[in-house]
Order: sequence, then C-alpha cells, then structure tokens
Amino acid sequence: MNSKMIVSKKEMDHPKSSFPRKRESSMFDELMDRRSKQMCQEPDGMAAPKILFIEDDLPQAPEDNELWMLLLGNGYAVAPARTGAEAWQLLGKEKFDVVIADIMLSAGKSNANANLEGISRLDMGAYLIENIRSATFEPTGTGRDVPIVVVSAVVGKERWERIEKALGEQDIILKKPLAPQDIFEAVRDVLSERASQEALP
Repeated sequence: MNSKMIVSKKEMDHPKSSFPRKRESSMFDELMDRRSKQMCQEPDGMAAPKILFIEDDLPQAPEDNELWMLLLGNGYAVAPARTGAEAWQLLGKEKFDVVIADIMLSAGKSNANANLEGISRLDMGAYLIENIRSATFEPTGTGRDVPIVVVSAVVGKERWERIEKALGEQDIILKKPLAPQDIFEAVRDVLSERASQEALP
C-alpha cells in the first residue's frame, strides 16, 4: 500500500457520531470563526482550490453539514456529488484540486450514465477512483494526479485492497466514524503536499 492510511478513533470515542453531522451548538460557529481568521489568504488573482465532495448522505443545504461549511468557510470552492452519475459528470468537465470520496454510493437514476452500468453501490467509489487514475476524465476534466481523500466505512478486505492499489503516496484514507475536522485537516494536508511538490525545481 502506498497511500497514507489513517484509521479513525475507536467508536467509543464518538459513540453517537455519524456522517454527515448537523449543527447542534454554537461551538461549531466559534470553530468556523477561528478557522476563518487563521486562514492563509490566497495571492491576488488566484482561484480558490476546487474540491469535489462525493458523499451519498450530503444534505441539500451546506449549512446542514459541518465539513461542507468548514470548507466553504475557509475559502474552498465545493461541488457536491451524491451519486456516481453526478460525480462522473463533474469529473468530466471540471478540473478539481482535491477529491473527497465516499466509497459506497449509488449510480444514480436508472440509465443516468452508461459507464456505470453494472457497478454496485459497494464498488462505485473504487470504480470512480480507478477511472480518475487511468485518465478517463482528461483532458477536459480532472487530471489523473489529483489528490484523493477517501472517507468510508466500506467493509471487506478485497475492497480495501482494491482502493489502496489505486491510490498513491499523496492520498489519504480515513475510516468512518470520524469528526469533520479530521477530514478537513486531511484536505489541507494533501493540498499543502501538492503545493510543495509543484514548488520543486
């Protein structure tokens, strides 16, 4: 395995945690304020990092998901995808800087995308990652070397091995359950790593 593996804290540490979580107190607002103040400003004229957020349980409104709000509050441009078909379409027309990928998600409406026919819900995320890495979406869409943060509770040794095989050293795997803050930090890490690599002569 070449990717970075981060195993989530024991479930006992977050006995009632779920993903996505809804805002329940002012603590989240305070965190958002601190993060916004700490955020490094982008140079003038530089576009905000674009993130594809693939998660089948995403609500329709960003304020109902802590991670989504953390990303927006820190200046990232976030495009949501709740099905394999939505993710495939966005990957094909947008050049994303990071992909946050759940592994278990449906293909979408029947006959929405012929490329996804026969792909099960348990394998959809892995299939999308494999197509990213094989340059399926180039040159008009997302490149094969985009950093990927996998966030999933997918079961089965063979599935994890398939996912890990498609990922590289720049990528991170997070196993649910975990806090939105952990995912946010992973996104910042892969972006920082990417920027460091691009700065090399």
